[in-house]
Amino acid sequence: MSNPIDMLMLNKIKESYSQIKTGSIDAAVLVHSYDNERSGGHQKTRLSAINVPPMGLLYPRVLVPEEYPPPPRSWFQDYDDMLEDTWQTSDGLYPSGNGGFGMWDSYPMFPTRLKKFDNIGLVEAIISSVLSTGRVDLQKKLFGSIQLVGGAASTAGLAQVLEQRVRTKISANQSIEKVEVRRIHLKT
Repeated sequence: MSNPIDMLMLNKIKESYSQIKTGSIDAAVLVHSYDNERSGGHQKTRLSAINVPPMGLLYPRVLVPEEYPPPPRSWFQDYDDMLEDTWQTSDGLYPSGNGGFGMWDSYPMFPTRLKKFDNIGLVEAIISSVLSTGRVDLQKKLFGSIQLVGGAASTAGLAQVLEQRVRTKISANQSIEKVEVRRIHLKT
């Protein structure tokens, strides 16, 4: 996949021939490959969940690259060191009227590291965000008008599977009668 046209071809194959049925994705296609203007033959290829991105919406752990370690700390969080140096200023330089305390001593300190969130699927993300609204009438409207736009939304069958999964995951004590997922395909 070093040639950009190969990646474009694979994406076109995924959009045209992939279909999600009851939560699993399956696509069998006949791929004709060409190498420098001459035919390299053809082969029947089965696209699996690993190389078809829509499964990442339902099973995000599929797309976690276990074999690639995260970059070293100094490479992606070097701004932390820079910001920590600014806190080392002497408080005596900035006199204040609050009894000798520094300007920042009266501010509440919050942890600088954010809580690590687990990767959750699209179904769980939709349900948790809609149920967090609190108002039942708004929840009914939101569950009745879920829209899939662009990207993996062009995969046939994704809207039906997503609708069915959201409907089954909503707890029985919720007063939601209708779940509707619409697929909007953007033409470029």
